[in-house]
Amino acid sequence: MPNDTLRANARAIPIDRRAALSGLVAAGAMLIAPHAAKAASDDAEVFAALEHFGRLREAKEAADSLEELFPGQDAKKAADQAFNATYDAAEAMLRLRPQTIAGLRAIVQTLVDFGLFEVQDEGEALAQLLLEAPALGGEA
Repeated sequence: MPNDTLRANARAIPIDRRAALSGLVAAGAMLIAPHAAKAASDDAEVFAALEHFGRLREAKEAADSLEELFPGQDAKKAADQAFNATYDAAEAMLRLRPQTIAGLRAIVQTLVDFGLFEVQDEGEALAQLLLEAPALGGEA
């Protein structure tokens, strides 16, 4: 009578360490990827606003350069309009509610770089505190 059981017929599956490690890495990536995608989609509005703000800042810098090259009413008006649009976009970012730490850090860093908080010393200090907070991904 033949011993036709699973244990009797079992053979070791030849796996080297490299293959096992790459399998573990792939499995880990599959577990992390949905969370990363969700975080990105949660703050899609934030990052779209940041991109829009970046384009406005570029337009403002171009208008400022034109004003320097061609002083006059038209160039000054264009520079003023570009500044107003950029400042309005910066204020609109303060009304956003980021869902992730990355979104919050991106908004605060962008507004600090723009100089929005320089008007009030307390605002600048608060922004720096947020940027440097280890709980928010800053350096201790």
